[in-house]
Amino acid sequence: MSLSVLLGFLSCNQMPQKVDNPEAPIKSSMSLEEVLENNATFSNYSIPPEFSDWLKYHDLYIDIKNLENNAFNLLDKPIEDLDQLFLELKKTIPNLLNEISILSRLKVIETLTYKLRESYSLGLTDSKEFTLTKTELLQAQTNLIFQINKTFEKKKQQITKPN
Repeated sequence: MSLSVLLGFLSCNQMPQKVDNPEAPIKSSMSLEEVLENNATFSNYSIPPEFSDWLKYHDLYIDIKNLENNAFNLLDKPIEDLDQLFLELKKTIPNLLNEISILSRLKVIETLTYKLRESYSLGLTDSKEFTLTKTELLQAQTNLIFQINKTFEKKKQQITKPN
């Protein structure tokens, strides 16, 4: 018994190992406390290569990533601006990405954005539902990236038949 307690204390004193993060680190001269206090945003996220041909998605990607730091710029936008943003996203989607599977994931992002914005406008930022919807929106963006990668992979595997 004393051996397990001793091992428990020793493991508490160990420093956590650094985990490599595939995303680019956030570079800012502000501390995390200043970011949260000032509701500051970061715009230097590296845009995933999946969106390199879809320039209209860049701003939305950054706004959704900023939600991780409780920067609600996306939710402060007037509803008309959000309507226009999603309309432009659908109009400017590259042909390679114009697939039902990708469009459906974009629709999920749109729906969750409107839902989150409604909770935000009602001042429910501390509610469990707001936190859950925010998490779902972040996951929806990850799912979109995953689906785009799968679409690229599938298109690379297609073999053209000679005539």
